Amino acid sequence: MAANRIDAIIEEKFGELNTELDKVLEKMEDQTARMAGHEVGEAEFKAIYIKIQDEMAAYEDRLRTVVAECKAAVAVVVKREVYCRSYGWNETGSDAVFLDGPWS
Repeated sequence: MAANRIDAIIEEKFGELNTELDKVLEKMEDQTARMAGHEVGEAEFKAIYIKIQDEMAAYEDRLRTVVAECKAAVAVVVKREVYCRSYGWNETGSDAVFLDGPWS
């Protein structure tokens, strides 16, 4: 049904995003350890800090994109479900199965 398709869409998109976040956080941890474990000059500290900010900004942009993609995909699923139910049909893959219910 529509709920299963929506769950699959969200799981796929956010699963990819979680992988990206793990990579960003790992880079940040490496850079932070480098700053904390060694005496770095002010210029290098600022460069590392700016790099971390840039990576987080890129991740935030990707998050916005993923949310927009999910909204669009969910809208398609919901429209299809509403259309099918309005005619008393439930689309399951390439087959259409008649639904018994108050809308038939």
